[in-house]
Amino acid sequence: MNTSGGELEHLPEGRLARMWRSALFWSVAALYVFPWLITQVSLWHESFAPASAERLWSAWWYHDDPLSQFVWGSIMLACGAGTWYWLERRGVRRHVARPGDLNAVVFGLVVFVVALNWYSFGPVEFIALELTGQTELPFEKPGFETSFEAPSLPGELFSSVIAAPLFEEFAFRGFLLGVLLSRGWPAGWSIVIVAAVFAGTHDQYYLSGQVSVFLLGAMLGALRIASGGLAAPILAHALSNLLITVYNFGLV
Repeated sequence: MNTSGGELEHLPEGRLARMWRSALFWSVAALYVFPWLITQVSLWHESFAPASAERLWSAWWYHDDPLSQFVWGSIMLACGAGTWYWLERRGVRRHVARPGDLNAVVFGLVVFVVALNWYSFGPVEFIALELTGQTELPFEKPGFETSFEAPSLPGELFSSVIAAPLFEEFAFRGFLLGVLLSRGWPAGWSIVIVAAVFAGTHDQYYLSGQVSVFLLGAMLGALRIASGGLAAPILAHALSNLLITVYNFGLV
């Protein structure tokens, strides 16, 4: 069936194709803008009531606070809710948030992606270190270090296994990738571009760490295309982060 340009604009794909600015905002800028605003409020509070500000904002200011990752995970979910509302108002939320298939074949692909990400991490880090000239292996930059003490485990699980997969897959593999595909971009290039943007937002990591994030993002993008929706990449992302978290906390 042939569809005219005017008719296409009224279809979800046509509306989504024009939403590249908001896709970049919700996938990239939101997690900079809203935390910056929260930080300004906390500093304003500190300017006239330092003692009460310290008590109220310690989980926001200090990464080693046991509640820090609960707060950060909640910010991600709030951004996800904002994205959901934005897309719902424009009539494209169902198109972006399709769950897709999660049959036996797709589940096998999920397991493959998780295993490949896990077993390739060491070699990829070594190669990335060689290519970037980085002489040390710390994954996170100073000031972004995650505390791997037992009290921080619940918050880390909430942030990395629940909040991050839900928000990031919805924003990147759902919204941003959906915009590129709706604009007629080739799937391969769309996957690579979204994976690069995804890795770039993880600026708490050194470049060697961002290479690993890029490769995971590319695999999740391919999984999104293969499954036709977000359920498979969300599951793969969550399982990958779960393995890394329990390893970092010395549970395996």
